[in-house]
Amino acid sequence: MPTTPADLTRIAFGRLNASLNLPANPAMLVARISSESLAYAPTVVESPELDPSGQLRDSILVGEGSSGSVEFPLVRSDWFHAMLESVFRSTWGTGMISDETSPGVFSAPRAVGPHELIPAKTLHMFDVEKTFATPGGNSYHRYRKEAVGSLALRVTPNDILSGTLALLGSELLDSEAPLAGATYPDPGTYKPFTSPNVTEVELSGVTETQCFNALTLTFNSNVRGVPCIGERADREKALGRFVPTIDGTAYFISNEHIQALRDQTEMQLTVTLTDGSGNTYRFFYPRTKFVTAPVTTPGTNQDVMLPISMRGHYSPQHGYSVLCTRILAA
Repeated sequence: MPTTPADLTRIAFGRLNASLNLPANPAMLVARISSESLAYAPTVVESPELDPSGQLRDSILVGEGSSGSVEFPLVRSDWFHAMLESVFRSTWGTGMISDETSPGVFSAPRAVGPHELIPAKTLHMFDVEKTFATPGGNSYHRYRKEAVGSLALRVTPNDILSGTLALLGSELLDSEAPLAGATYPDPGTYKPFTSPNVTEVELSGVTETQCFNALTLTFNSNVRGVPCIGERADREKALGRFVPTIDGTAYFISNEHIQALRDQTEMQLTVTLTDGSGNTYRFFYPRTKFVTAPVTTPGTNQDVMLPISMRGHYSPQHGYSVLCTRILAA
């Protein structure tokens, strides 16, 4: 029996204009993905009426939306840069910041550079199109008015860096016809980032000497839908509070991080990710504090580990809670 192979699936993002519509002849952003779970999410309620048959009389569709995630390898691409903008609620090169020239000493405010990104308050919206290669030809599922709720980047030993993009959207439109005038530029052939190239994790300017076997950077935009009477789908999306978190697991060798948690010590954190070909993303957090740092003993033939969780906080002196700097190879 013919089937629809997952390997041939394409997922592409079209940026919406101010009227929340795709512009004419859109240039879609094609994602390099490993899997996805974006799906139509209907709200169906059962009729509460009593029936002499003792059985359900009816059920009604009263609401609809879409949600899910996109799993991807970390690769330099226009799509990834757009997703960073979306979760940061900003655009590259927008805003004003101050540099800390020495501890506690700051420069005059300057414009954010073209390869720098800081959190702001601009909502980015997309139509997301999934193309399936069915036995009878291409089938298109288009999810309207999608916003990025969160983006997480994961690092594990001896592996490709991976990410998860969480989406929250509106209704689903399905079609057997391609999108009129749309183009789908190839996402490129840059190689994925790998964990051996994560060589810099700094706390307060000092490179961490502890051995990490897991590290996750999460950026949460806390987007929510706005439901209204008279409409099945959310009328619009609203931004919540931007929260950056850092979670990891290190081999336990000292009480340094536990004491920092108890003292609620504020620390600066820098994490640098590179792909070995000159492409780099550096995330600098000017104010972080530990939230958890439990130490427990596992079973035999295992090491004592230190799971940690940190939160990034807004620094009024710097003008941000996290600064992403990209260095792009020629």
